[in-house]
Amino acid sequence: MTLLEIIALIEEEYKDVTAGDPGVTRSINFVYRDLSKLYTRETIEENKDLDTAADQEVYTLPADSRQIFNVYIEGSRLRHIYKEALLNPRPKGMPKRWYSFGAGDKDTDVKQRFGLDPVPSEEEGGLSIVVAYEPMPADLVEDTDKVKYIPEEKQHLIAWGAIGILAGIEEDYDIAQNFESRYRAAYNELMMETGLFRESNYPATARQVKQP
Repeated sequence: MTLLEIIALIEEEYKDVTAGDPGVTRSINFVYRDLSKLYTRETIEENKDLDTAADQEVYTLPADSRQIFNVYIEGSRLRHIYKEALLNPRPKGMPKRWYSFGAGDKDTDVKQRFGLDPVPSEEEGGLSIVVAYEPMPADLVEDTDKVKYIPEEKQHLIAWGAIGILAGIEEDYDIAQNFESRYRAAYNELMMETGLFRESNYPATARQVKQP
């Protein structure tokens, strides 16, 4: 589905939506990211746009990512370690290990930064870095932007979740709870199918729906 098709489905199901309201697109993208995580967990994409720089320890992946799986320098895979295991003062030389840096953006579940150990020295500058990561879909902005990763037969769930959020904002609580319940039930069913089910799970979208 395209962004325009999702908006049309929302307008069909919830008549109180204001055409052109930016809150509609924000709600759609929130639900899009929430739902897509059920399908991206085993998707691996690679980014090859980074190079090492002398004395630079931390790098930012130029792509939205939920998590980084592996980091390679000049084709050699680095070993993952925890930041707490780093030595101080920081050694310099050819990087052998990588670690996740910071908590990322908790609101959008984006984790884009990682560090290298040892820190590249002058001699190790300009080496190619390849990052294997779980993708986070880019926001739908243009009317013709299409949903990625989510199977076409499940994309209508984005509209359900968005209606729950939008109706809650308008204090149409019966409609909000109806669509939140439908979205959450479908979400939990998908979690069962993928082996991720937790009893009484509340997806992020359900927690965004305003209650009376």
